Amino acid sequence: MRKIFLDVGANKGQNTDNFRKTYGDDYEIFAFEPDERVFGMMQEKFDDDPKVTLFHAGASNIDGKKTLYLGSISAANSFRKDKTTFKSSETAQIKVINLSKWIQDNFTKDDEIILYLDIEGEEYAVLQEIIDDDILDWFDEMYVEFHEKKLEDLDIKVHDRIMQTLIDVLDKKVYIHAKYQDKEYRRIG
Repeated sequence: MRKIFLDVGANKGQNTDNFRKTYGDDYEIFAFEPDERVFGMMQEKFDDDPKVTLFHAGASNIDGKKTLYLGSISAANSFRKDKTTFKSSETAQIKVINLSKWIQDNFTKDDEIILYLDIEGEEYAVLQEIIDDDILDWFDEMYVEFHEKKLEDLDIKVHDRIMQTLIDVLDKKVYIHAKYQDKEYRRIG
């Protein structure tokens, strides 16, 4: 059994640091960050760390490229054109990885997998793919930040259904920013 931490929407690596303070240093860490502006900072911080693997890519429900709408601050980038906060007029074509498929190709249900997911609206596509692929029970713990109030075109019923599915399946092992077990969420996020 491998011990895995997935930092998806890793930004500057602060959640990886917080994860290690909370869980210790015996996990393999895989960090995904699409923004070139902060990816370089992560490289400087973690390139010599054999337990951290960095991906200059975004997480999605497809493999390929997508348009990243760059925010006025790095934490506000989104693959969603309908995101309403911290917008700028800049875009970039970014490599994306189908996270569900990547997890299935690299790990097993027997591995201990902890996911931190903060991807500014793309969480709906990623989580729906994980649910559809029937691997939600592969996760031992999951930290999620939803952005339903920042997306103009999101059907709130989709948000409600995905969030409730996470709670139904993972119960006390899912931590959702400002919505469900927020105190536990804040250990990392």
